[in-house]
Amino acid sequence: MEKLTTREEDYLGNVVNGLSVSYNNGYIYYRKLSDNYALYRVKPDGSDNTKLTDHVARYLWTVPGWIYFDTGGNEILRIKLDGTGLEQV
Repeated sequence: MEKLTTREEDYLGNVVNGLSVSYNNGYIYYRKLSDNYALYRVKPDGSDNTKLTDHVARYLWTVPGWIYFDTGGNEILRIKLDGTGLEQV
């Protein structure tokens, strides 16, 4: 069996978990249910847990430099991986 690349592993893992968690560039990006599905990022060791936006984040998708998400209200947004540059797509 052929070994998957990190990008393929991230894609498959994200699809399996309902597009609610994604790994990119040393961080886990996730939506926090107890905070109205707001978008957060955290390092795998649990450090640097940071809220990136108050918007509801559904169906997370990371690409180089950006994370895209559906707000659940017929709106697609993207934000830079560091939490800056929020914009509507």
